[in-house]
Amino acid sequence: QLACPLDLGCHSVERAPLAKFDEAVQEQFNSGRLLARIASRPGQSGRADGYILEGKELEFYSKKMQKKKSTK
Repeated sequence: QLACPLDLGCHSVERAPLAKFDEAVQEQFNSGRLLARIASRPGQSGRADGYILEGKELEFYSKKMQKKKSTK
């Protein structure tokens, strides 16, 4: 059991070993880079919202980046 002062963030730490990641996402973690998409609205300053790419969306952007690298 983890000691959590003020019960901040303890629940996510306890569940972390049970989390399963897609193999492609796990490869990104191991390489030290993650592909993400910024989803903040235009004109929004001081904050960038976004999410980590997974599944078909990750495949799409990975292929797109590979094509871009091969043309240079």
